[in-house]
Amino acid sequence: PKTKKKERNAPTVGQAKEERKMNKAMLIGRICSDLEKKYICDSTVVQVSLAVQRRFKNAKNEYYTDFIQCELWGHNADFLEKNFSKGDMVAFVGAIKNNNYEKDGVKHYSNKIVVESVYFTGSTLMKKKQ
Repeated sequence: PKTKKKERNAPTVGQAKEERKMNKAMLIGRICSDLEKKYICDSTVVQVSLAVQRRFKNAKNEYYTDFIQCELWGHNADFLEKNFSKGDMVAFVGAIKNNNYEKDGVKHYSNKIVVESVYFTGSTLMKKKQ
């Protein structure tokens, strides 16, 4: 007799299990500053601001732009520093990291993207081939 495989249904709202949680950010934008590689604890790190244009315009018919702080470590930092420069379009995939601290009794909150993957975009790839 054939045995049926047990079907696994996707979790519904409220049923998501711990292993199904996700912290993932995907950004495409332009590098806002010169890249400066630093060394921390025997690893390379590059911190960069990425200008990411929103899909809608304001009352002056101008696109909104967000400037998002990103941090790259190890081979991602080396790859970015070797292949990209200020003004280049780049795609990042990473995780959002909270940087919350208290100073002089005042709480400060900020976020940054810890980049896990770096990708060429069409415009940057064409520039590199020339």
